[in-house]
Amino acid sequence: LGNIYIVLGNCYNDLNKLNEAESEYNTCIKLNADDADYYFKRAIVFGKKQKFEQSLSDLTVCIELNPNYHEAYYWRGVAKLNLKLNPCSDFNVAARRYYEPAVKALANYCK
Repeated sequence: LGNIYIVLGNCYNDLNKLNEAESEYNTCIKLNADDADYYFKRAIVFGKKQKFEQSLSDLTVCIELNPNYHEAYYWRGVAKLNLKLNPCSDFNVAARRYYEPAVKALANYCK
């Protein structure tokens, strides 16, 4: 059943219907609060909505649930950057896992 909501959330996100996407991801989390991907998807929506504190919070939960979610480290660094916090440790983790945007971000922001 959760798959229906994640597909809907992804479709709304792709269409930039961010409130609808957030609502579908909220439903996913209510149905299964242990799936890191649901928090990741909602964090991206929060980022698009410029809600960086909420994005940071969801990305932290995502990483707690799945410490190997290297893309989440990159986006957590982006959220920190927007909140004027130091993003370098997160960019470093993602860059060590060869996530290309993190490699570039590390070079640009963490000299």
